[in-house]
Amino acid sequence: MAYCPIGFHTGPGGNPTGIGSYFSALDAARRPAVLKSVDAYGFCRELAALRQNSGVPHVIVFRMSGGNLELPDFSLPAQQSALEHWQRILNNLPPEFNQNNDKAHVWLEVMNEPGKDKAEWIGGFRFHTGGLAVAQGCKLGGPSWSTGEPEPADWNVA
Repeated sequence: MAYCPIGFHTGPGGNPTGIGSYFSALDAARRPAVLKSVDAYGFCRELAALRQNSGVPHVIVFRMSGGNLELPDFSLPAQQSALEHWQRILNNLPPEFNQNNDKAHVWLEVMNEPGKDKAEWIGGFRFHTGGLAVAQGCKLGGPSWSTGEPEPADWNVA
């Protein structure tokens, strides 16, 4: 049976009233919920707990914003930047992520809207970051762009 992969993008603002009931109803119906949360890990923890208890394969994505957490250092070689950026991400994850073994259930998105003219560098960075994530049992998601970005032509590399 197919499931609708539409969910919610949450964060510290807005009005999340009812989102927990929504998660619980989908979980009880054995239908996966989809959630992406930026800087508000509580929503991820709530859905991860449901997933851990029920086995329903909810899709959960977490990203941190601000400072040097959104984008890697593009001035470094991709491999070095991946190592440094991944360590920053690990050092800043909410304690609940590790306390509850959420790495098996929550995708970490470690880039937000990187420059679309850096496709080859981003590919190398993602390759190396992926290796680091897999080695530590983490799920790596992303990167994200705003709607319509990048255009297909932006991914042509020489």
